[in-house]
Amino acid sequence: MSSVKLPSNWFSNIEIFKNEYMICFHTLSNLRADLTRYIEKQLFISNDSNIILLLNGKQISPLEIDDTFKEIDTLNNFQILLDKVNITKCCQGAVIANQNANIRASFGAQYVKSSGQWRHSNCLTIIKESDNIVCSWCKRLTFSIQRKCTKLKKEENTRVYFSPNKKKIVQTLQKAKAIIKKRHFRASRKIIQLENQLNKVKNEMSAFGDKELNAIFERLNISNEQSELIKEIFAAAKVKNPKNRRYSENWMMLCAISNKVSGEFKSPCSYKFLLEQKILPLPCVNTLRNHLLAIKVRCV
Repeated sequence: MSSVKLPSNWFSNIEIFKNEYMICFHTLSNLRADLTRYIEKQLFISNDSNIILLLNGKQISPLEIDDTFKEIDTLNNFQILLDKVNITKCCQGAVIANQNANIRASFGAQYVKSSGQWRHSNCLTIIKESDNIVCSWCKRLTFSIQRKCTKLKKEENTRVYFSPNKKKIVQTLQKAKAIIKKRHFRASRKIIQLENQLNKVKNEMSAFGDKELNAIFERLNISNEQSELIKEIFAAAKVKNPKNRRYSENWMMLCAISNKVSGEFKSPCSYKFLLEQKILPLPCVNTLRNHLLAIKVRCV
């Protein structure tokens, strides 16, 4: 091992792996943005002179570095291989993994995590071009990550990748969501239409005065009892709070009679039903009681 001339920034040591001595050579990567490094290149020689080459944690055949490589039969051959590995440019990956953990699910199987770096699953590892430090696949991944980070900053929707089984579940949920959204939109639009119609009717009813109503009653020949009921309905429609209603004397007497008032108050089911369901603008039983108690009755 001392006879090997190590290139700059290379280190060597002897390790025992599976009860076998191995000579190890390695070099570190350049400093990353977070001031960390990782083992970029590793070269191992076993007892039987087998060569194991790792670049960015991925095992590479020595033939990809040196086309003329056959076997390590002399020290000179190993020195040539080591020098060629030293000048071989390795892909630096896309981005640091821990800096973009929030968009990890957006890429699915497009990326792999290696030595704390995100790399494309088709990363070339070895770069042939002299002026590049990232392969074409990792460049595409870098561009996609930058674009998605920009979308996240602008609070735009980003695409998320799912497995085939989960994708079917997501699609089913999305269809159900779309159907519910359409139903909600139709129901909301219908409610608005009904509210507008109701407000229109209320405005028309509030515009009617006693003179207009009496003229209609006379023209249609409506009885006094029916006209009294219609007047109370119109009067109730003009008041927003039911507690602010004011009942006419005739209407109070009609309600008292319909409630079968005789000495003590009773609560017939029909009157209670009409009152609770707000079908007619009826006063409550306590209001009728207080009204009748205020009437002075002379004994004959």
